[in-house]
Amino acid sequence: MSLAGVTVYQSSEGPLAYESPAGRDARRALPARRVQGRACQSGVQLPLGFVFSLWDIEGGAVAGLNAAWGEGGFRAAMASAQAQAPDALLYDVRADLKIVSVLSVWHRQCVVVTASVAAPP
Repeated sequence: MSLAGVTVYQSSEGPLAYESPAGRDARRALPARRVQGRACQSGVQLPLGFVFSLWDIEGGAVAGLNAAWGEGGFRAAMASAQAQAPDALLYDVRADLKIVSVLSVWHRQCVVVTASVAAPP
């Protein structure tokens, strides 16, 4: 049985880009606080190729069964952050991507946004 392509454990983070208002767009309002929003996608993958290779099925390569769920995009992450300050302007938005994978069977990918909340002048 070959383990080529199987990830034992992965945990990584990387910055993303998101266009947001700058400080000047907040009319020189001072940041009262920072909020954070998160949106995740999860999934499982059951590799079945090695099971079917035991029976020598000709031309019937089966990679596996996969399932994924969740809305892990910028829109959902921004909505989560905006819900913490419903009537305020969010600016200086920074986005990161966090990925965790275990044995190439379970994985989770999250977009995490952090933003300043403009305080009323």
